[in-house]
Amino acid sequence: MLKKINHFNLIQLEGVCEKHGSYYLVFEYMENGYLREWLNENKSKDRGSWNKRIQIALDVANGLHYLHHFTEPPYIHMDVKSSNILLNSDLRAKIANFGLARASMRETSSGELARDVVVTRGYMAPEYGKAGPVTPKVDVYAYGVLMQELITGKNANFIQDGMEEQLSAAIVSTMEAKNPEAELSLLVDPTLDGNNGTDFLLRMAELSVACLTQEPARRPTMWEIVSTLLKIQADLERTESFYAGFITF
Repeated sequence: MLKKINHFNLIQLEGVCEKHGSYYLVFEYMENGYLREWLNENKSKDRGSWNKRIQIALDVANGLHYLHHFTEPPYIHMDVKSSNILLNSDLRAKIANFGLARASMRETSSGELARDVVVTRGYMAPEYGKAGPVTPKVDVYAYGVLMQELITGKNANFIQDGMEEQLSAAIVSTMEAKNPEAELSLLVDPTLDGNNGTDFLLRMAELSVACLTQEPARRPTMWEIVSTLLKIQADLERTESFYAGFITF
């Protein structure tokens, strides 16, 4: 599979080597490690930048869009999570760990995608445990959780008031509240710039919740997600340019 795909936002396989009967895959070096580690490090470079978080979200969305629509056959990654996203020296994101990936055209005799993989708890789409076809929308669901990790800095399963809670459930509940903006402020990563981030926080949260829709057909496609993020990114850049000009003045 890795020999067939070629995209900036997918980790590149550099080669294969063997030593004393053990075989190794050699991938490109990613200086900033795993996204999960970067989110956990308070002193990480640019950790408080909305621009960097949105760019990371966009990078992952572009990689999944390529997998779902521009490979032959189309692939489902099946294990989208912050510990499978790597960051290079410029904090550009690349999807890694394709060990669970499946071609979406591969079917069993019953006409369903083979369910022979174990999806990480907290990222599993509700339809995966039920009868019926598994589609690229399982990646969209997991991507929604990933976006929420970028917003909050929290793990997909985190401890609150001594109890384990799923991040997806917490964000969905927050967005259904009478004042979601106030509720979100309690969950958002405190290192993020709060001066001009409120609007972008709400838009990112709304997009993430759309990805978590119970009915797969109602979730956005990765192309729709990319388009929305590009608009958010452009609006953020205009806002930052405005404030930069105001400060200079």
